[in-house]
This record gives sequence, structure tokens and C-alpha cells, in this order.
Amino acid sequence: RRLVSTDRLLLPAPALAALDKPSPAIKRLADLLLVAPPAAGSPEATNRGVALESLASVAALERAVLPATTPPPLISASDLDRIAEGTGVLTFVDVGGTYVVTLAHAGSVTSWSSPPTRAIATDIAKVLRGIGASVARGAPRIDEKQGWKADAATLRRRLIPDEQLPMIESLKSLVVVPDGILWYLPIELLPLGDQNAPLIVDRLPVRYSPSPGLTLYPVAINRPDRPTGVVSQLFLSPRDASINAQLVSQVTDAIESHQILPTNPPLPGSQLGESIGMLAVLAPLTPAPANPLALAPALYDSEHVGGSLAAWMRFPARVPARVFLPGFRTAAGAPSLGDGREIFLTLMALHCSGVRDVVLSRWAVGGVSTATLAGEFLQELPFDGMEPAWRRAIQTLRQTELNPEAEPLLGSKDAVRIDLTGDHPLFWAGYIIDTPQTFEP
Repeated sequence: RRLVSTDRLLLPAPALAALDKPSPAIKRLADLLLVAPPAAGSPEATNRGVALESLASVAALERAVLPATTPPPLISASDLDRIAEGTGVLTFVDVGGTYVVTLAHAGSVTSWSSPPTRAIATDIAKVLRGIGASVARGAPRIDEKQGWKADAATLRRRLIPDEQLPMIESLKSLVVVPDGILWYLPIELLPLGDQNAPLIVDRLPVRYSPSPGLTLYPVAINRPDRPTGVVSQLFLSPRDASINAQLVSQVTDAIESHQILPTNPPLPGSQLGESIGMLAVLAPLTPAPANPLALAPALYDSEHVGGSLAAWMRFPARVPARVFLPGFRTAAGAPSLGDGREIFLTLMALHCSGVRDVVLSRWAVGGVSTATLAGEFLQELPFDGMEPAWRRAIQTLRQTELNPEAEPLLGSKDAVRIDLTGDHPLFWAGYIIDTPQTFEP
């Protein structure tokens, strides 16, 4: 599917060679895709999708070699040359209960091992509890003593030993490829030294990716000329519909061009790519750990056959180039951590379907803090691009004074605070930005 539908400018040489001398089924598939598609959501579009899927199945069963196209692989040492100057790619792989860690930068790779993953899981849970992402019902979320910093320093030494810190500090940006339970950890929250040292996020921007190849090889071309599609439910103010509507308006008013979804007639999310460039879902979204691909990213089409992540990866899908899910909820906020699959599979499925850039949350915050972050990000995005716009939005939030009563994640024991700001990690550290670098060799 991705081989025949990806823009040729984004395909590696082996994929281009396969398209230049295609097998019979691949040729028929490519030829059919050259025909102007019917209107999204029409019966003709559905029938076309069935025909395309049939050809894709035939192509997959042919006695022909299909080049690895998605997710984009790293197949040789020359791929390291694509890493932008000053950027490091920090990759974690769970091998037999121990993380093998590699840091690729400046054309070289350094590796080391961490303690057993069970110890890492305990440390991650302590940090998440310390910042308030996971707490017992009725307990305060804000720790004025900031005890989490000592736990974060301990965890940093386990994952990034002191002798490796100079390499991290020398970077201009960091891309993290987590594995397993590390998907729940905001790496940028770790200090570059002891508990009193600056945090990683205060020294360099951090991005995430489900695979090393996806950090270097984008799967689609952005469409900044198309509006942002906005889906909203009770989220920013879950107890007051009128305040929620005001906060949603605050966000959408900041967007240069937007479209309220669903349209009439409603299109499934997998068909929105021809009309919008980004899908922004201001609503709680909880994947099923046993079946993450059943999740409907656009939410309103959860009962539609074309709404699920699985449908996003099949023909006749035409997906948005960017997806923003600030209400995504994972096991990071649950009493016990999962294995990270709901994050990994969601990101991987979005990329394999043709989504280039993703921002999602590990735990849903809501409130004025999320409205501030979303509004600033979506406002700056057309001018600055993904990573700069996101970094500026985080900086704005961290400098914003917050009213505890306007933050739905906080309870009565936190409401008495009078000096609350968005600088507390609970409000900004839960987000994952996953976008490829723009560097071209």
C-alpha cells in the first residue's frame, strides 16, 4: 500500500527501482491509483477501495521481492549521514530484560546497557507518581517539595550513565526511540546531573519516534495549505459545557484556518486528508490495550468501518498529514504501568497510514493549561513548523499562571494553592511530539 501511494520524492532507491520495473499486480495497482479518485465517502470511493485492497493482496502473494518501505528501515551505515548536525538519536531496545541503549550522532554510534527493566519500571512509576501523573484517588497531585527530582536523577543514572552525559550535553536536539515501559517516561524530565541540575528539556528539544528510520525518512508531505480539522467534546472543562465551549473557541480562534468536524455528511477520519492538513481532537481518547488498532483517532466515527486505525492503513484511506491528540490516555496515568504497546502501535499505525507528524499525550490533562498549550501550538504551527511551534507552546505554558479550579485533573487538596503555574511537569511533560527531521543531505 505505502509503496504505490507514497510520493516518489520520499521513497528510497530500492522502492523506486521496484516501481520502475513493477510486477503485474503492482503495475495494475499503481495504474488504478493514477485515476482521479471519487469523492471521499461516496459509494464509488468504497468500491474503489475494495478493488485496491484486492490488488494489494494479489501483489503481496506474488513471487516477487517487495522492498522494505514502511516503516522506513535503516539498512546501512550511510544512513547515519542523514542525521542532522547536532542531533542525537537515542534508542532503547529491551533485550532479555535489559535495555541496550545506543546514541547515534556525528556519524558514530555509542552503546551501553541499563540495569534490569524491572528496576527501571519501578523507577518510572515513582517519577510519575511524584509529578502527579499517577496518584491514589483523593490524594494531592502537586508536590511542593518536588521530591520527584531525586527519583528522576536516580533513573537518569540508570538510563544515561554519568560518563555519557557530555555527549548528550553537546547536542542541539535529541530524538528518543523508546521501547516497552519507557514510552511512559518523559525523557526530557531527567536532569543532566544530580537532582539540582538543569533538566534535559531546559538544554535541548526532545522528539520521539517509534523507530529510528522514521526519525530520518518522512512518510508524507505536509499540507499547510489545508485547514486544521477540529473535533471537540467535554474535555477542556468536563464539568461545564459552556466553559468547555469557550475554551474550544479560544483554541480555534487562534488557528489561521480551521474546520469544525464532523462535516455534514460526516466523513470517516481515514478520508479527511483531502480536506484538512491536520486533525486536532480536543477530547479524551483512550485506546484498548488489547486492541489499539480499534481506536478511532477522529472519535466521532468510532462506529464507522472507516474510522479505526486499522482502516486508516487500508485503501481507500486518504489521511491527514498531521494528527494532534492532547487527550490521549495511556497506562502512564493508571495504577500500574502497561508495556507501552498502546503508544507504540498508535504511532506506528499512524505513520504507516501516511501521517507524517503526531503529537499525543501520555495522560489527559484538560483545563486552561491544555487550552493554552493547544492554542499557542496551533497558532504558531503554520509559521514555525512542528518542533519550533511545539517548543514555543511549551515555553508559554510553563510561564503561565494557572487557576487550580480550572484544571480538572486537580482535586480539592490542590485547589488551595495560590502560586500554581504551568511549569509543573504534570501540565507539560506528558506530551510526545513525533516528527521527522527536515534535514536533507
